[in-house]
Amino acid sequence: MPWNIKQGAAGCKGYAVVKENGKLVGCHASESQAKAHMRALYASEVEKASPCWEGYEMVGWKTKGGKRVPNCVPKTKKLFSRRKNG
Repeated sequence: MPWNIKQGAAGCKGYAVVKENGKLVGCHASESQAKAHMRALYASEVEKASPCWEGYEMVGWKTKGGKRVPNCVPKTKKLFSRRKNG
């Protein structure tokens, strides 16, 4: 994981969430708050990665089995392009 929790890191009196490069991402009073922050960071990174198979693209979200999941549809080739006349 690209983040670590350090207690007493420079600039933080509590539990620090620190990137691999040493940059302070957040400072928290408890270890559980720091872990929650790390989980949120990880979830945002996972969401940024393409959740769809190769050849498919995400066009929003849908609900499936009571859970919110990516709506992946096959990529289409554009046959026509819009041109502005003028």
